[in-house]
Amino acid sequence: MSSDVFFDDIDTNPAAEKKPFFAALEKSKSDDDLLTWLKQEFASLKDDYRPWHEEIKNNYKRYKEIQYRDQLYAQRDLPDRKNRFMPQVVAPLVRDITDERIARMMEYKPAVAILPQHDESQDKTDAKVAKRFIKHLEKEQNLDSKFIKFLRTTYVAGEGYIVTRWNPDKGYLMPEAKKMSRLVFVGDVEFKVFSPLRVMFERCDDEMEPEYCFLVEFDYADKLKKQYPSSADKIKADGRITYYDPDTMEDKTEAGKCMKITFWHKKTPYLPEGYECVFTDNAILKKADLPYEHGKLPVASLKDNENMEEQFGRSWISSLKGMIGFYNNMLNMTIKQLSLASWAKWFVDAGSIDDQALNNDLSIVKIQPGSRNPVLSQGNPVSQQMLGFMDKSLEIVYKWGKSNSIIQGEPPPGVTAFVALQFMSESESRRLNSHVIKFNEAVRTVYELALTTCGQYYKKEDQRTMLILGKDSSWLSQSYDPSSLAKPYSILIQNASALPDSKGARTQYVLDLAKQFPQLFPPEQILEMLDLAQSEKFANEGSAAARSAEAENELMTDGKEVMAPEAHENLVVHWKIHFAAMQDYAFKTKANPEVQQAFKDHLLATEFLMMEQAQKSPLFAQGLQTLVQFPIYMTPPPLPPMVDPSQPLDGALPPPQEGFPPEQGMGGEPMPPTQEEMPPIADNQIQI
Repeated sequence: MSSDVFFDDIDTNPAAEKKPFFAALEKSKSDDDLLTWLKQEFASLKDDYRPWHEEIKNNYKRYKEIQYRDQLYAQRDLPDRKNRFMPQVVAPLVRDITDERIARMMEYKPAVAILPQHDESQDKTDAKVAKRFIKHLEKEQNLDSKFIKFLRTTYVAGEGYIVTRWNPDKGYLMPEAKKMSRLVFVGDVEFKVFSPLRVMFERCDDEMEPEYCFLVEFDYADKLKKQYPSSADKIKADGRITYYDPDTMEDKTEAGKCMKITFWHKKTPYLPEGYECVFTDNAILKKADLPYEHGKLPVASLKDNENMEEQFGRSWISSLKGMIGFYNNMLNMTIKQLSLASWAKWFVDAGSIDDQALNNDLSIVKIQPGSRNPVLSQGNPVSQQMLGFMDKSLEIVYKWGKSNSIIQGEPPPGVTAFVALQFMSESESRRLNSHVIKFNEAVRTVYELALTTCGQYYKKEDQRTMLILGKDSSWLSQSYDPSSLAKPYSILIQNASALPDSKGARTQYVLDLAKQFPQLFPPEQILEMLDLAQSEKFANEGSAAARSAEAENELMTDGKEVMAPEAHENLVVHWKIHFAAMQDYAFKTKANPEVQQAFKDHLLATEFLMMEQAQKSPLFAQGLQTLVQFPIYMTPPPLPPMVDPSQPLDGALPPPQEGFPPEQGMGGEPMPPTQEEMPPIADNQIQI
């Protein structure tokens, strides 16, 4: 955007009476009256935003390391050439700290929980579909890269925006599109990141939320004429309009383009349907009610630093630009002193030698009698005090930029214990807690806007599919009913796991936990927590059974049928995971009776197979003794009645043989002979 007023014919007298939009809309008798109000308000906001925009442009230069570009000897966009002056050296401190903060925030990117607002079975199932759809959007729209750009804009400009809107020219092609002169798409939601140079909100105090905003975009006039044919005769490419080009860091004009401004007003008591208007300098292209049923502005914002009762966000760069500039000046001073005064020099008595004899070749230097030998000496142009102060200033910059050596992977001297390093890292991360909370809220807003927008515009006849992540980390395509997205949901930030965020810390934590409490988690779940079970090298029948059992739990919770257990499955792992899911309090209080009965029936069938396997394998039967509550639903077969071994019965056990005592064991089976009753071993027999 330009530093000049876009619309020169608009009076921006601050003493002029200012009306709210709903009042101006009521009094507007024509499109010209509405356009006049929109242009006046836009020009007024641009005047208010101008100082902030200039600060943002300067921060862009510092991030790109070209803040000294205006000086004669440091031209960024010209080819390298020999200069008469040494270019100003800029240490990439701003870029380094900004990128580091982005990486740390993406490490804490929140997981969301989608809960239905009604306690009905179908609503709960639809909430799971909505949760999977959010995961699908993350992968399909590459949201992580957009969040990275969102954070970079926030940290450099002080505030960033993600616009979540419906784009009819996205998605896959309609089947009948090939027969048309223009390609027709099914439409889809889109996410676009904008800086404060392109988005301007209504000015209001800290106690109120802005009700409307302007979004500035630039497009070809001929393209807009195709999109809005009813206003084609009024759409003109205006050569007076300039825009700020981030590549060249200058205001530019481009022939053939014009400024397209979108105005959104959220739903309010005095404007219950909201409002949307698209206009240029000469015409209104579109005007209608707000096209989103959620009734909010389709913009999620994030501020870096906030001052009390100020609407604009401030970048951390603005607070540290003085210290960063001081470090750059000292760095260039050091380089200059080293270049000018660090060369070694010969010290000789005047007239004692021929100056030409002192060269880099092997030669003979003749000295006048009584003179001292030439001495090659090197000065010390930069003191240790200056170098130490440079290190100290650099430490201050990183500290105030919420960074330190621990976060950068360099432990402090003398601290080597894992727990101590983890504690110090968590202590430093605690300083970013307020930023994490704000980022979580921005991400939640983006998901909420995306879910409601897709629920409104997606149609069942579109036959859309989504990608879901299976239990074995493979992506599967699954169809769904878009009406599941249109229901009212509560999108909440899930509580973080107690496991550390760092992979190294998590691995050590899980291994220590498994060592201290060996009976708490089976080995299969340890592999899952370490993410080793996802690798083919570490996958075994236990981890595969764990994923299979968790998938069965999910299907039964959704009210779907699952296959009966099979004898080839790891029945113990299946039993443990099904049993653990039934311990949840929500299973007892909120699960439908049909779901509870499905779990019970499946667990009963699993226990039946486990009993059969125990009859075949004594080792398997021994392992069942470690399951404290086994069996739960399966009643063990009754033991045969005790009989007198001296009385043979039809179909009963035969009388005891020689060497076996007459007592019977459990189940009527004979007890093995004791050592004293064992028969003697013949000479031709091998004793084991």
